[in-house]
This record gives sequence, structure tokens and C-alpha cells, in this order.
Amino acid sequence: HDRETLESSFNYSPFLLFRLTIEELGVLLSFIHKKIEGDTSSLQKTLRQGNITLLKVNSRDALKCVLSLFRLVGRAPTAEEVLCCTNKTTEEQISVFLRRTILAINFRLINCLVSPENLKYQLNRHFIDQFKDLMKNNNNSRPVFFLVIITADNAPSEIASTYVQGYRQFILPTNAQIIDFTANHILRNEQCVCDSEKRSGRLIQSESSGNGKSRKARVLHDAYDKHYQFRCIPIHNMDCDRNVIVKEFLSQKNDSLKSMMYLVDISPSVFVGADIFIFELVILRRLMDSLGRVFRPFNGDYILVEGLFTCDNFMIRFPIDIAPFLPVYNCLSPCKSLENYRTGQQPQSNQITLDDKQLRTEKWQRVYQYLNHYRGHNGSMDRFVFDLTNALTGKEHEQRCIETFLHYVKIDNPSWREIDNFVCFLDTQLRCVERSTFTNPALVGQELGSLFNSFVVKFMIKMSEEFATRSINISEGSDVLENHRLEKLWDKTFHPYLFFDEDGGCLPFIGFRIQAPGHLMDVVTNQMREENFMSQDLMGRLRAQQVEFKHTYKDYTPQLLLEKLCSILNLRMERIQPASDYQLTLDNTIKILAIHMRMRANIPVVIMGETGCGKTRLIAFMSDIIKQSIVNSSDVDILPTEVQNLITLRVHGGVTSHMIGECIRDAEEHAVRNKAISDRLETIVFFDEANATSEIDLIREIMCNHTIGGRPINSSLRFIAAVNPYRKHTQ
Repeated sequence: HDRETLESSFNYSPFLLFRLTIEELGVLLSFIHKKIEGDTSSLQKTLRQGNITLLKVNSRDALKCVLSLFRLVGRAPTAEEVLCCTNKTTEEQISVFLRRTILAINFRLINCLVSPENLKYQLNRHFIDQFKDLMKNNNNSRPVFFLVIITADNAPSEIASTYVQGYRQFILPTNAQIIDFTANHILRNEQCVCDSEKRSGRLIQSESSGNGKSRKARVLHDAYDKHYQFRCIPIHNMDCDRNVIVKEFLSQKNDSLKSMMYLVDISPSVFVGADIFIFELVILRRLMDSLGRVFRPFNGDYILVEGLFTCDNFMIRFPIDIAPFLPVYNCLSPCKSLENYRTGQQPQSNQITLDDKQLRTEKWQRVYQYLNHYRGHNGSMDRFVFDLTNALTGKEHEQRCIETFLHYVKIDNPSWREIDNFVCFLDTQLRCVERSTFTNPALVGQELGSLFNSFVVKFMIKMSEEFATRSINISEGSDVLENHRLEKLWDKTFHPYLFFDEDGGCLPFIGFRIQAPGHLMDVVTNQMREENFMSQDLMGRLRAQQVEFKHTYKDYTPQLLLEKLCSILNLRMERIQPASDYQLTLDNTIKILAIHMRMRANIPVVIMGETGCGKTRLIAFMSDIIKQSIVNSSDVDILPTEVQNLITLRVHGGVTSHMIGECIRDAEEHAVRNKAISDRLETIVFFDEANATSEIDLIREIMCNHTIGGRPINSSLRFIAAVNPYRKHTQ
């Protein structure tokens, strides 16, 4: 082989499948040397060879400066060449970095020490002394290294003061040039088949939470399941603790021949070290903890980092300076997606919005077809039949679907998660409507069935608005207490509930009454909430069927309330002996129904109230009557007192992630035993005073994602969190 042919084969063959002579081995080693070194001629005009060069930049441009230096030599930086200083950097790391820099022979590497102002004074002195000793004892008469110290121009350090004579001016290239270099020289990887542009990593970002970042990662994995094994690694700590993160990465065993697809979910509570962490993982592709354990992704592994990197919200307290230079998937909100549809803008390949696959799912189709017909026929559901086989899809229906949902979800700029909560609850109720005898034209007649179906759909939409609407104010002000203010107070809000039992033969209702000539009335305040909510024709027909919505506040006795609870929750009242020390009222009955119906629709449940107001007792009563009815009706010879379907974790400031994990594992064991008694017996995990711990993000992951540490949780578990009102602490 001639030298050119050999170098060509080395460049494109990941594995050498032929023997080499000594001469050919020399060519190979020379080729590797050139690949590592790169073309450093352009650096000699700017940097001091064999000595320290000091570059002062804006603190937010430090990592951009690193990329700019390696752009000059046309290759990617390696983890051995870049040391990003933090408050956890050790003497050993500095010593290894300096030895690797100064004692290298014939390798003109660019070695960058980034942000030395983050080091303690003792480590600054250690760097200076170590550098002097190594330079004195270095036998190489002509050092060939480039050692660059990149420091913030407004943050002095001992290192910067000592080597100020090495200061050089360095003009940073444009962002577009850095983006092009990062995409085409650092992250370009032909083995990453899941990425349309063959990038080895991307950010997934959105302007607010709940807009489909995690869903995008899972959809991507589902499409390339044959090529990748999926692993989600959430980061909840206030800083990116390498010991925890590296342990999580190394704990993932890949027994298949597939590459790995990693989704790293960075919580908004992380505000220290996220920038450097992303740089090390995505650009340098190496993480090392304080014990020396190293994680390096394989060449074909794909890395997605999820977070709110472009958000100006008050909750996001860390700048991600590296984010503008990395490839991204931008998850658009429903309002932004609709704006693009209306202006005729075609979604770019990296923009994520409502996709056809999601629109085709049964729950989205059911709700969309109902609402589309209801809105298009002026509130009439005459002769409407849901038909999944005749799905409404395509670009036209994608736009109309978003318009329809935004019309009925009474939230300013809602997220996709909030729309999905609306869809999940309405889908659950509409399924019951379809099974009900009251809406079956074959049993009650075509005219009554259509009239009642229109009324029920109208009522279900009104209920779904409450279940999907957030109760807390989410604003971008600087007043933290104001940003956690409740917008909806329970006592000031109307809660009309109309349900269908599972067999469809009963129509329990609570919290409202219909007063002639069809006004919707609040039974608690006796105020009229909406005029002519039900037509007089339908009122007359229902009265003939002995169906009247006329209960007043005084009619709701504890016995009647228990009957309604049992009817709606599908419990056998004769099998229940309610606790004598708990009095059912209309208020706490409606609260139990609100909690249970949210759990049935997989909507996270959070209840807020002062300590001692009855939050825990309410949950205990609800779980107890469910347990009594199901266990006493089962064929298993066991007493209700021997069954535990409520696991309570009393949260306080000392609760750790390990304690929460132990609670979930214990709950999963109970869930398996409870499912063996009856498929209807669900296990509830109750986080009492959840906002009293710094691990609130882990609780959020459990409740919203139904995972813990990225691991799926038993699907039969249900979660409720209780929080105390937010207050400013006194001095």
C-alpha cells in the first residue's frame, strides 16, 4: 500500500482487518498523530507556544471561546485537553491536567483551563507552583504545547493576575460560524441513524414545561427501537452532582448489540453547573466523578438533553451558555403551533408540534370528534356517533384540532400537558356517556336521546374546564410569593358534577340543580350560574322519566352523600362501615369526587391547605371506603384491616431521594398484593406536606411522569400530594 491509500483506509475504516508491516505501522501512528494534533499553524499567531496564554472574555462566552480555539485547528476538543473549573475541582485534577500539558512530547495539543476564578485560593496557588516545577524539570528544550487560560474579564483570580503578561486579544467568531463548526465537525456522526442530520446529540427545549420534550424522545425511540435501547436519566439536584450522574450512567447495562439513546432530563431546580455538564457530555463526551469513575458514550450512542434552556421564566435560574451552539429540537406550545398554521409557516424539521400519530389515538379522536361536531352544529349532538375508523386527520384537522381545544380549555397559553389533561378527563367521561342507557336512542327514543346527549356533552365540557384549569398563578414576576398565588379558591368556585356509573343505568349528580325554566343553580350559594342551561323540552321529557336535578343544600344528608359516593365510585354500600369519627358533608364529598376522578383520568392531584385542615383525614376516609367495599366483595378470605391501600410519606426537610425511593418500592410491593385481591383495588401513595423538602422535583417526576429516576413505576399506583400554602419566612 502507498501512504495515501493507507491514510484513506485509516480514515474510513473503524476496524483494521488486515496485518501491518513495521513501515505501515509507522504510517498509521503518524496519521493518528496528525489527526490528534490538527493544524496548529493558525494558532501560533495568536497563542504563546510552550507557555501560558491568557484570554479574558465575558463570563458567558468562556465555552464559546473553547470552541473557537478548536475551530481554528479544525477538530473537536477532547476531555483530556479541557478542564472546566468548578468549586469541586481537586488538586489531583489540576496536577494531571498540567502534567498532560507540559510533559507531552511532539503533540501540539491545545490545553484549556476554563474559569479559574471558580477555584479556591489554595488551588490557584497549587496551579502556579505546579506549573513552575514542571517547567523547571521539563527536559524538552522546546516545549510545543499551547496552554490557554480562559477567564472572565470581570472576575479576577490569582492565576490571571500571575500570568497577566501572557494576555492576548482574541476575537470570537460569529455564532453562526460556531454553530456550523459544532454541527459539522464535532457532532457529525454517520452511525446516528435516528437523527435526520446525523448528529450525535441534541437539546430538546421549550419555552415552558409540559410541551412535549419527553414525548419527543420516546417517539424518536419508538421509531428506531431496532437500533437503540432507551434510558432516561433525570437530574434533580440543585447542582449537577457528578457522583450521582456517573453512577446512573454506569448502572445501565446494555446486554444487546443496540446503541444507547440517553435522555437527560435537567430539572428547572438545577442552577449550578448545568452549562459545564452539557459541554462535557455532548461536546467532550466524557463524565468523571470524584472517585475517578469515567463514563464515555460509545460512538453510535445518541444523547438528548431536555430542559428549559431558552426560557426567561422566573423559575429558571441558570444560564445555559452552550445551548445556542448545539442542535436542538424546539417543542412549540399549542398557541405558537396555531400561529404558525394560520400564517402558513411550515414546521421546520427541528420544530415539534401536534403530530398525526397523536391525533390518531382513540382518546384524542373521541374528544376532537365530539367537540368538532358540537361546535360546528351550535351545541347539537343530533345523530352523532363516534367512529374511530373514520379518523379526522391531516394538516387541516391538525389546525382545527388545536383551535377547538384552545377554544374550550379556558387557560391563557396552555401547555400540551394541560390540553392532554383536558382530553383525558373528557375522554373518560364520554366513554361512560356512550355506555349509558340515557343517551341510547334505541331505548329512550331518537329525539330524547339527542336532546339529552347534547346536554350531557355541554355539561361534560364545563366539568372538564375545571379539571384541566390550573389553580395556581404561573407568572414571570420577581415576587416569588405572588408567583405561587392561588388563582382559584375552592370555596369561591362552582363545582357541578354529573357522572354515569359503570353499567350506565344510573345518573348521579351533585353540587348543582336545574331550576325552571332551565337555569343552572349552585346548591351551596343558591346563585344562578348560567341561564337556560337546559331546554324546557328536555326538562319536561326527563321529568316524565322521573329524572330531576332538584336537590337543594338541605337535601344532602350524610346518608345521601354516601349513596352518591358509592354510586359514582362503583362501591357496594352494604359492604361499607364508614368511620364514625368522620362526618360526610357536601363539601368534602365533592372534594373526594374531584380527587378520585382526576386519578381515574391520570391527572396529577395536589391538594393545598393549612396544617390540620383535614387533608390527610380526607384521603384516609376515601381509601378506606374503597378498600372495604372491594375487599368485602372479593372471594379472598381476608379482612380489610389486613390490607393496606394507602401509603403515606410524611415529608419534611430531612427527607432524601433514597427515602422517597424506599417508599415507592414498598408501595409497589403492596400494589402487587392488592391487585391479587382485585383488579379494582388500587394503591395510593400520599406525599403529605410535599413542599417541605428540597426533593420536590423527584416527587414531581413521580406524579407527572410516573417514573422514578427514569424507571417506570407500577401502573396501578396512584399519587396524591398535599402542600401547605406558600409564605414568606420572617427574618
